[in-house]
Amino acid sequence: MKYLTITIISTVLLMALFSIKDKHNLYITPQFENSVLKKIETDSNVTELWEFRGEKNHILLINGGPGVPNYLYPIAKHLNDIGYKVVLYNQRGTGNSINQDGDFALASYVEDIEKIRKELNIKAFHLYGHSWGGLLSQLYFSTYPENVKSLFLSNSAIGTGSEWQIMEKKVMRYNQKQSTMLNWIKLGGLSGTSLIPGNIGDSSSRSMMNLVWKNYFESPKNVEDADQNWLNGIYSTTINETRKALINTEAFKFEHETTIPITVLYGERDIYGEDYDIIFNRFNHSNNVILSNSGHLPWIQNKSAYFDILSNFYENGTNHD
Repeated sequence: MKYLTITIISTVLLMALFSIKDKHNLYITPQFENSVLKKIETDSNVTELWEFRGEKNHILLINGGPGVPNYLYPIAKHLNDIGYKVVLYNQRGTGNSINQDGDFALASYVEDIEKIRKELNIKAFHLYGHSWGGLLSQLYFSTYPENVKSLFLSNSAIGTGSEWQIMEKKVMRYNQKQSTMLNWIKLGGLSGTSLIPGNIGDSSSRSMMNLVWKNYFESPKNVEDADQNWLNGIYSTTINETRKALINTEAFKFEHETTIPITVLYGERDIYGEDYDIIFNRFNHSNNVILSNSGHLPWIQNKSAYFDILSNFYENGTNHD
């Protein structure tokens, strides 16, 4: 039995290694129309960000992951088109945001956002967070409530500590349901090889995220590979160390009274099952939405309805300026 187990594990790992398509190319920081690329530099870290010009108050878009570069340009463009200054950024250890000190504490992620606010001379901004970015938005708001004008939590991760672990199990079951048997075996193997330091770990993480990206859609086999440059900005250390920080942090508790506008939105086929009730109940006055004909990527899966909700929130549901 012992040798059979070793054989199975070895086979899975080999399958994962042979399934890796990445050539370990360098990430090229994109250029976006109507935006200025900026960098915030400290002794050991660099945060790259894009600031979109506009007439109305700043909206900071925080992407999911953890451990992947920003992918929220379609939302940035929509909000910028209706007049908002919008900020995108690559989180520490993704893309070309350099994290030389190896610090992936959740408090450090929060302070990165605060540095952006100060660097851009923003008194207070609107926060939009998707997936893990929704959780990070809540962590920032809990720390600096006076700096946040509104919260839009899109398909948000649920919480830290035990809540993160429960959520991971739900996401794993979702991916198993969406995967063919072969791809499920690949995901298991890639998860193991992503723990190997260096190029093998990075390449494994990129191949793993490519499969996960496809699983977000109803028919993964009909979905094209994720953008290769985006995949090139993924690093295994960032994913693994941030996950450790999330698991080792106590379950998140929101302890502030707030009256700011808050919308919490999930797709009816979201990856979190019905765990979204935890966030629905976290804020006593939030507008809670289940978006039909959508999963975890609503700006792709039900674009028209999603952008209508976004526009209505920022134009009518907040004190826009």
